Amino acid sequence: MTQVPQPRLPGSYWRLWGASTISNLGDGMYLVAMPLIAAELTRSEVRIALIAACAALPWMLFSIPVGAIVDRLDRRQIMIAANLCRGGVIGIIAVLVATDGIEVWMLWLAALLLGTGEVFFDNATMALVPRLVPEAQLPRANGWLYAAELGANGFLGTPLGGVLFAVAAFLPFMLDAWSFVIAAVLLMSIRSLRHADQRPPATAGGFPRLRDDIREGWQFLWGHDILRPLAGAFALVSIAFQMPLAVLVLFVHETLGLGARGYAVILTVITIGPVLGGMFGDRLVRRLGRSTSLTVALTTWGLCLLATALYPHAWFVALAATVQAIATAVWNMTTVSLRQVLVPNELFGRVNSIYRWFGWGMIPVGALLGALIASGLGLRAPYVAAAAVIVLAWLIVRRLDRTRVDEATASMVRPAT
Repeated sequence: MTQVPQPRLPGSYWRLWGASTISNLGDGMYLVAMPLIAAELTRSEVRIALIAACAALPWMLFSIPVGAIVDRLDRRQIMIAANLCRGGVIGIIAVLVATDGIEVWMLWLAALLLGTGEVFFDNATMALVPRLVPEAQLPRANGWLYAAELGANGFLGTPLGGVLFAVAAFLPFMLDAWSFVIAAVLLMSIRSLRHADQRPPATAGGFPRLRDDIREGWQFLWGHDILRPLAGAFALVSIAFQMPLAVLVLFVHETLGLGARGYAVILTVITIGPVLGGMFGDRLVRRLGRSTSLTVALTTWGLCLLATALYPHAWFVALAATVQAIATAVWNMTTVSLRQVLVPNELFGRVNSIYRWFGWGMIPVGALLGALIASGLGLRAPYVAAAAVIVLAWLIVRRLDRTRVDEATASMVRPAT
């Protein structure tokens, strides 16, 4: 069989890809700098974990109504506004750090505001991709977006953030602020797709109509025999991942015995996995099949988490996290493409936001659980607890109708002759 090469992804998609890459480059610097500055202000596991909890709290509070808003307004304009607002917030943090006026509660507030902007930006981005890319190319487009996100975020942004933090603590925050502005300008070059994306404007009772819109999204997701169990599994996966991640900076400092630079190196090394997974994961998914890819990803996560707890040495932790990240790329590529194919465009913002609410809304729960477990049982314990939660998610996914999952994604397979 000779495979027919796929046509190139359109230029509008690559502008979206560029904006995401630039923004995530700055985010990589912010992600390494925020816990480092927090660790200088406090050694409390709970206080540090609250940063991650506040960053994810908007997904629990606002994701569902934001999804309805995304289905009503120009998605490109939502992304531009979100980036400009996030740039302003992180710019203020840069000034506070530079003037030694930063306090832990300010990091909590900044994380909350940045997380709110992320809810708008990410929901709008995911809803916009199917309008820019043909259905058959969605796994490839999502894979490149994910590779760029993790590559710029970790492989480039993280080490750069660590180096800049060592030079001057405010520099990573300042450059992140500029990255949001530059990304917003690039998004402005994408022509508005409002005429293709939006439903008719709301009639005179705006809020009742918004409530009806949300109910419609709930009914679609809850009645779907593939998306409903995947949403439940996603919630468990998010709790599992966040438990060790919330105290990772302390795990690296105290258990692995590494400092700020070592923390940055660990984060950099583990991003090799998602970059490779995002670039080539679609081939792996086609070889294994969509349903098998999901169970393999979950199995890999559970084993890597447990192995990290049993053998906490820097090189092994980096290796296990890299393998885990490859599995994450495969999982994301499969589940995102599934939603983009199974959900009608006019419902996508609402259904996608509700789906992500199940997962991202559980991140504060996972962060606080991880902090409490670590403070009571030690910094290895969150990894063991996370592996146990992954087993529950695995049991849910195993009950899916494998044929239905593979048939649902048949249109995304590259044509062959």
